[in-house]
Amino acid sequence: CRLFNHPRQRQVFNMSRREHKSYREIAEELELSQKTVEAHMHEALRFLRDNLALLLWLALLNDGPAC
Repeated sequence: CRLFNHPRQRQVFNMSRREHKSYREIAEELELSQKTVEAHMHEALRFLRDNLALLLWLALLNDGPAC
C-alpha cells in the first residue's frame, strides 16, 4: 500500500516523527527549503488524518499494520 504521494514525504515524515528532528534539521540534511519540508509534512499528516479509518480497517483485516 502506498501511504505517501511523494517519495520524500515518507522520508520527511519518518525523520520528523521517528528521529525527532526539527524541520530545520531535516531541510539541512536533505538540502531542501524549510518550506518544502513543511509542505511535505502538511500533506503527509493530511493524508493520514483523511484516511485514518481506512488504515485502521486494513490493519484489523490483515491482523497487523496496513503497510
